[in-house]
Amino acid sequence: MEYCRENGIDVKTQSPKSPDLNPIEMIWANLKRKVEKRRPDSKARLIAAIQESWDEISFEEVQNSILKVKNESKQVIEAQGEWS
Repeated sequence: MEYCRENGIDVKTQSPKSPDLNPIEMIWANLKRKVEKRRPDSKARLIAAIQESWDEISFEEVQNSILKVKNESKQVIEAQGEWS
């Protein structure tokens, strides 16, 4: 951060606890739901459930997560960081 400040680089920071502003957190939550639905009862089945569930996540789901973050970010900016 100091390097950025010294070199005039504008860095935007975000709260470390904002899963609604982080698309990968949305994907992880979706993956967790998919795995839980499979109810794996062993380590091998858990690994298989994770792999199968990951393969089910579509490009469209990833895009939607990114678009949601884009929209949420606009709202945060409009609210000047306050709860909306």
